[in-house]
Amino acid sequence: MPAIITITDLNLPELDLFSRYSESQLYHINEPAPGIFIAEGPNVIRRALNAGYEPVSILIEDRQTDPWIPELFSDVSSPRPSPFTPQLPLFSQISPASH
Repeated sequence: MPAIITITDLNLPELDLFSRYSESQLYHINEPAPGIFIAEGPNVIRRALNAGYEPVSILIEDRQTDPWIPELFSDVSSPRPSPFTPQLPLFSQISPASH
C-alpha cells in the first residue's frame, strides 16, 4: 500500500479536483473522453471500484484511514495513487467549487 500523505496546506495543486473544479468542469475535463466524478465514502468508493472505475486521486478523512484504506489497495492489477488526508480542521474547509 502506498504511504498516506498528510496535507497541511489547502493550496496544494493535488487538491484542485476536490475544491477548485465544479461538478460540470469535472464532467467535461477530459473531453471528448468521459469526465471524472467524486465518489464519497467507503461504500460508494467500493461500488465504483467493483464497477471497474479506477481512482485518479484519493482524499480521505484521517479517522477513516485505518479500517478500509488497506482494502482499497488490495488485489489491484494497476498501481493506485497515494491517498491524501488533510488534518481534520482543514478537511472541513474542502468543498467543491461553486462556479
